Amino acid sequence: MLKYIDSTRRFVKIQDNVVTDIITIEESDCNDPDGNYNGAIGISICENISSGTWLECASANNPGCRGNRASVGFTYHTNVATLGVASTDVFMPPKPYDSWVGIHTETATWVPPLTCPDEETTELHDGTHSLYTWDETVHQADNTKGWIVTYSSS
Repeated sequence: MLKYIDSTRRFVKIQDNVVTDIITIEESDCNDPDGNYNGAIGISICENISSGTWLECASANNPGCRGNRASVGFTYHTNVATLGVASTDVFMPPKPYDSWVGIHTETATWVPPLTCPDEETTELHDGTHSLYTWDETVHQADNTKGWIVTYSSS
């Protein structure tokens, strides 16, 4: 059986704390003369291609780097108490809704203002299971609501 091994590192360009570009570089191209990986070499390569502020982000070889695998349009947040670290920086996808209140401290995901009902244990009287989606309009009308139920037969 063949196994694909990704030997690349990802670097992102940020402007006004928003990811505007991504460059993938072979990890071996970022090695110092002793053969040790050095992210600063990758950043230097990126700066030679396009001037600006470049940062390393999560990749297959570095999955925990800055919380999430960044994409163009993601926002770069600094000094976020998350992932068990007192102060860190993370890349976050665009905030899904204006009402969502912050960043989850363990998963680096956006937090809704209300906890989602437990889909796994909610079974309705007719044998269907409920699935929940966020409805910002419902929440804006009544800030004690927001999760709406849809149904799926199981």
